[in-house]
Amino acid sequence: MFYTLALTFVPNLGTKRQHDVLKRFGSAQAFFMTAERQRQLIIGTADSLTLAQRRAEKEWALAARNGWHICIISRPGYPPLLGDCPDAPLLLFVRSQQPPAAPDHVFKRPALGVVGTRKASHYGRTQTDRLLSELRHDPICTVSGLALGIDTQAHRSSLQYGLPTVAVVGHGLDQVYPAANESLANDIVAAGGAIVTEMPSGTPIIGGLFPRRNRIIAGLSQAVVVAEASVKGGALITARIAHSYNRCLFAFPGKNDMHFSK
Repeated sequence: MFYTLALTFVPNLGTKRQHDVLKRFGSAQAFFMTAERQRQLIIGTADSLTLAQRRAEKEWALAARNGWHICIISRPGYPPLLGDCPDAPLLLFVRSQQPPAAPDHVFKRPALGVVGTRKASHYGRTQTDRLLSELRHDPICTVSGLALGIDTQAHRSSLQYGLPTVAVVGHGLDQVYPAANESLANDIVAAGGAIVTEMPSGTPIIGGLFPRRNRIIAGLSQAVVVAEASVKGGALITARIAHSYNRCLFAFPGKNDMHFSK
């Protein structure tokens, strides 16, 4: 597990190349232990490996200190539906009361992704709440992105109706963004849900990381519902990714005079 974490800190290795390394060497540990000459063909100098391992040691210690769980792909606890995606992250940092391998962890439930615009209308919020109210007796969980607007409504309504919910974020577990949702994040964990990310601590809030977050929302979900969305918004990015993963995709019928329904 440690070497997989260290692999994610090797410079210039994106998700695809990380998967390629695992296929070529058989494991992250084998990659770190193999002859330097073979590794140089992929990463260059050995210094980058040393730095990656030092960064992993710090992250490992921080996770242990805060009670965060680290899920490794193809290991118990990693969500199998997400693991089947071609660009699945090698690992997830998970903040939850129970370890992800526990039999009643939220990851064991069928998941419904609920996404939409940050500038949600009263109509969008109401319809989101209505949907989750009707699902209150089903053994599912919801997945969203902890953003303002529809995401916040989806998480809050899930908590109100007793549905565990998963918030996927685009930064490390050492912070909550937006800050206004810090208490919501705490409530999600306290109610048996989880905060999930592939990003290590110290990751800055960068807009370009949110599409990566969106693929995890889609990958975790059997189906995705788009409540309201702008043409260039993250919700439609999630919808396109969900479609590419062969997930069921739904949208609320919108009013023809509303911007986020066109």
